[in-house]
Amino acid sequence: MDCVALDLENIIYSNNNQTYRIPCAYAMVKYQANQRTSTCFGLIQPPENYYDEHTIQYHHINPSMTKDIPFFPDCWDLIKYFVGDLPVIAHFFGFSERNILTDATQFYHLDLPNWLQCGCTGEMAMKLEDENQSKGLFSLAKKYNLPLNHHNALSDAEACLQLALRYQTQFNAKEWAKFFKPFQEYAYTELPS
Repeated sequence: MDCVALDLENIIYSNNNQTYRIPCAYAMVKYQANQRTSTCFGLIQPPENYYDEHTIQYHHINPSMTKDIPFFPDCWDLIKYFVGDLPVIAHFFGFSERNILTDATQFYHLDLPNWLQCGCTGEMAMKLEDENQSKGLFSLAKKYNLPLNHHNALSDAEACLQLALRYQTQFNAKEWAKFFKPFQEYAYTELPS
């Protein structure tokens, strides 16, 4: 399975009575020819370099870390280039990465990605894990002894990739393919105002 595992950490930003999820960090792990071939990680300055205390505690990213680095539009082409035409995998893709990218591209007036194959390890876990097992990345990483510094984008992307590789062995090719769909087919979830 060739793919890119993606993780985005985000802030919640309000502007003109509209609320957006804007990335403050991104990480991608490329897996090709049965090996991890490259990684890409970066911080992103949110609008006004804004962070609330909850976000700082959650991600351990603060304004001093992002004050002199690019905004999302400056990173977007790099992210799309790194992914290329490979399938993209994220943990709870439809809830997290789909919504963050939709909000960020809307806020900055950029195009949505045209990724044709996006998969969700959260959905895979719902199919494979015991109903009493938490489907969160932290719990699954703990269950499978995967290294995880949770809410560090690169660590989350690495753990997501390891889960996908583990889960892939549980399905035949036809069943596995059902876990992937185009970016636009994932439902967007509005944030409450």
